[in-house]
Amino acid sequence: EKVLEQNEELKKINENLEILVKKRTMELEIQNQALELSRAILEDLPIPIIGISVEGMIAVINQDAGHLSINGENIEVGKEINCYFSKIEKEKIVSALEASTTQIIKNYQMSGVACDIDVTPLSGMFRGRGVILSFRKKSSFAWSE
Repeated sequence: EKVLEQNEELKKINENLEILVKKRTMELEIQNQALELSRAILEDLPIPIIGISVEGMIAVINQDAGHLSINGENIEVGKEINCYFSKIEKEKIVSALEASTTQIIKNYQMSGVACDIDVTPLSGMFRGRGVILSFRKKSSFAWSE
């Protein structure tokens, strides 16, 4: 009789586990879809976006940023910002991280074209872990040229 009770209890526990696994799997699928959509949105934004880690490494770029050349160097994930930016720009990036406020690099010259770069620190659970660089052109220059 005790063995039957224990078997019945184990059966209920297994059923509850199956329900929890199905629920968690569905939640993960929704999160994965949201992540994929976020990636697609970032990729298709009509302005260059570069994500930089707190260590100064380029962690992510979108399609428009992939077309940019800074100081004769194509922007690549995994490279250090030292490859692309001078001390002045690096100081703005560090300042944005430390103060958790957006900084602006004005009239930055890329391939003879001036643009402003918004240096926006990450927020929420990623606060202090990196910044986003978004480039605003100051002329009729097309990013993909």
